[in-house]
Amino acid sequence: MTISPVGASLRIVAIALIAVSAQARVLPQFNALDNARPAGEALQAARSGAVAETHTEERIGLANFVSFRPTTASTAESLMSMAAGPEAAARRHLKSVANLYRASASDIDAAVLHHIEPLYNGAQLVKFTAAVEGVEIFRETATVLMDSNMHPLAINGYLGATPAGGSSNASLVASA
Repeated sequence: MTISPVGASLRIVAIALIAVSAQARVLPQFNALDNARPAGEALQAARSGAVAETHTEERIGLANFVSFRPTTASTAESLMSMAAGPEAAARRHLKSVANLYRASASDIDAAVLHHIEPLYNGAQLVKFTAAVEGVEIFRETATVLMDSNMHPLAINGYLGATPAGGSSNASLVASA
């Protein structure tokens, strides 16, 4: 059996690709939740009057589901929310309960907009993710559900479990 020059070339390229792909760089292993501090009683004390119910992530003591009471916002407030757009309204709602996530306003501002999904009835889903030096943090996403007037209905997920500034994790990413 003879091998054509093209067949031989393809085998050589395949062997070279296998050898190159086997030399992937090793990334450091870390978990953003390793350094998180449970909130415990602080979570109970942090609930605002607008919040109807919260569910918490037991390992870190952060809210991972927040439902809001029906709002009695004025027409002017509704118009301002609608004019600002869904992203700005969602950030404002996240900031109103940032204490449930042990997050600051700057943490909420730093969250990366993942996507906005308009729903059939005029409601909006706005999803944010957290990132350290451009690397998305696994498990740190928050989705804000708002009605057609941009009033909050619920928040699913959380932002802010990563240590402030992401210093310990950022140094690991930088060293990779």
